[in-house]
Amino acid sequence: MTVFGLASVPGSANGQEKSLKDQIVGTWILVSTETMTQSGKRYPYGTDPRGVLIFAANFGTWAVTVDKALARRVEGALNPNLEGIITKASISLVGDTLRLSGELNPVTGERIDAVYRRAK
Repeated sequence: MTVFGLASVPGSANGQEKSLKDQIVGTWILVSTETMTQSGKRYPYGTDPRGVLIFAANFGTWAVTVDKALARRVEGALNPNLEGIITKASISLVGDTLRLSGELNPVTGERIDAVYRRAK
């Protein structure tokens, strides 16, 4: 069993705190992604990566942990070895830019860093 907690950061103008989870709810467009091999070599995932990341407020197998990381359970994947695993990436949110860093691919051992911008 996995238990997730929520981290809070300052949010709205009226002084109420808005959780990091609430801040990332929405649709995000992939800007860039980079993979780091076990030997430390870094390479981009193509020259023009395309992708969409959608966080629904009340649906999905994702959570923000107390250490400000995104935890996701893979429900389906082109690689069936990934199904059912839980991945974790550090979150950095600045304005409309979301950075997910250090997500481990348990099949290859590579770490993935990705940058998204909020869809408008």
